Amino acid sequence: SEIVLNDYWQNESQVNQVLAASYKSLTEVGAMLHMLVWGELRSDNVTFGSGMPQDMYQILNFDISPSNYYCEWGSMYTTINYCNTLLHYAPDVLELDANFTEQKLRSVEAEALAIRALAYFYLVRTFEEVPWIDTPSIDDVQEYTITKSEENVILDKLIEDLNTAIRYGRDQ
Repeated sequence: SEIVLNDYWQNESQVNQVLAASYKSLTEVGAMLHMLVWGELRSDNVTFGSGMPQDMYQILNFDISPSNYYCEWGSMYTTINYCNTLLHYAPDVLELDANFTEQKLRSVEAEALAIRALAYFYLVRTFEEVPWIDTPSIDDVQEYTITKSEENVILDKLIEDLNTAIRYGRDQ
């Protein structure tokens, strides 16, 4: 019932499946809820009301602490990891699937870069400094304690990624 890494990344369909998983991860309850809280709740569109969870009330009062449920980053880094995994493995599929062209690869990479940029945008807008991770989480032996990167460093990388996405994205 498990997909072995060596058996995956063999064809265009599998690349597209990971791209779809990247999009879907943004629609999961955790990611969607966090994006709404980090955006709308902190805007002038929402005010404190009865029945509002204490964690939301804390955010309205600029109290962003690690113990607050709405300050968890996991859902965004799940999306980021899907994108990083695609960006890492998809180029290898060019040699294995004749139908997967360089143009298709660049287009899929452009989408993954844009999705990753959106996830980082929400993180940086809310927390300013967060860990910048652009490699996939593949195994248990890699380093998982990563220091935060400065906001401007991350934003510069996002601009670079989005410029690449614009250059290689599908034409309308």
